[in-house]
Amino acid sequence: MALNPSSGLLVYTDGAYSARGPGGWSWVAVDAFGGEQFSSGHIPPPTTNNRAELVAVYAALDDLHAKYGPVELEIVSDSIYVVKGATYPERARNVNRDLWDRVDRGIEKHAYVQFRHIPGHVGVKYNELADTLAVEAKRKSTYVY
Repeated sequence: MALNPSSGLLVYTDGAYSARGPGGWSWVAVDAFGGEQFSSGHIPPPTTNNRAELVAVYAALDDLHAKYGPVELEIVSDSIYVVKGATYPERARNVNRDLWDRVDRGIEKHAYVQFRHIPGHVGVKYNELADTLAVEAKRKSTYVY
């Protein structure tokens, strides 16, 4: 079902990572009317879990803006690194500055963006779906390592 962003969107993001291998990312957007949309992909090695988490966020921000324009979003993540870094941008962002810049530019495109942390792997439906999609994207990667 297509999304109706008129009442804002909940966006669950997740990243997956393997030591010395590729990473995976995904986002799952849900509207107030039962609509769902998702996307996923992989990241070439070398990468880290934090980079995969950030790619998921900026991919969601960019993809949703491209399709719906500026909308109100609540990004839901099980990554404290992402939620604290996005909520408090004055915090030290000494690593992954390239990705933080993309996240910041993505946030600026939207009408309103807030972030919320949830614990991972506790049965939250769309968080679990985002995790599954990110792991699957990582596994389907054709990068040789």
